[in-house]
Amino acid sequence: MHRCESLTRPTSLGSVLVTGATGFIGRRLTEVLLRSGSDVTALVLPGDAHTLPEGVRPYTGDVTDPAAVAKALAICGETGHGSAGSVPEAIT
Repeated sequence: MHRCESLTRPTSLGSVLVTGATGFIGRRLTEVLLRSGSDVTALVLPGDAHTLPEGVRPYTGDVTDPAAVAKALAICGETGHGSAGSVPEAIT
């Protein structure tokens, strides 16, 4: 399969947590995941949920807070890290 075809015909990953879903790359990642049929949850700062694509379940928290990330990860099977900066220990 051509690389571009794999982006237009993605395979569902099940339940996925995306960090940085309100940013440039993270938003596109969530859109691809939604098209694949994945159940997408986004870790977002308070007040940012309204910027998410339709169909994304918001989970309010801060990616720099390991406890918030751990709680969000507990409800998802996979993780897509799209936020800038360092990766919290809870993700690694």
